[in-house]
Amino acid sequence: MTHTFNGASIDAQPPISTISVNKFNVVFKDSKALKIVSFQNSGDTKKFLNWLITI
Repeated sequence: MTHTFNGASIDAQPPISTISVNKFNVVFKDSKALKIVSFQNSGDTKKFLNWLITI
């Protein structure tokens, strides 16, 4: 599934096996690879995490 955020597309293919958050960085492992996504603020980080855990 693809999430578009501020013009950038973030691809996450279920199942998501690991999620780690450090300030504005989210690291997650999907069915294909380990991915790192950086955000500008905590609100954006929370919105992405909510989307990530629902896919």
